[in-house]
Amino acid sequence: MGTRATITITHHGKSLHLYRHLDGHLCSTGHDLATFADKWKELKGEGSLAEIKADLFGRNPKSYEVIEDPKQHGDRAFHYTLAISPKGSIRTQVTTWDFYPNGERYRRNQVYTIAKFRQAVAEDIRLVRRNMQAYGM
Repeated sequence: MGTRATITITHHGKSLHLYRHLDGHLCSTGHDLATFADKWKELKGEGSLAEIKADLFGRNPKSYEVIEDPKQHGDRAFHYTLAISPKGSIRTQVTTWDFYPNGERYRRNQVYTIAKFRQAVAEDIRLVRRNMQAYGM
């Protein structure tokens, strides 16, 4: 079963919503978004949502799907929000859903500067690598 994620990127008052059926964790989708943010910073925020979409699809053409509303995917484990300011700075928010031991679902929001988001992604990648080594993968 895949780890599903939705993404909302806002820029100049417009939004782009994406869905990813597999690899929604920080170490994959988060990594794609952090890499995108680095490129966006190099462009100094000059660009459009069409360019954002082209960049993400160019990185993983079969991984992302444009959607109308992230809420249509209630089975998602992650929702990433990237808000790009008119000056080009990026604020990120990661919403995760998980289950308590009793089976009840809960939600957690974390807001990051882009630098803190990159740190969280790097930490998740380290944990995944450590776990893979522990299991001989």
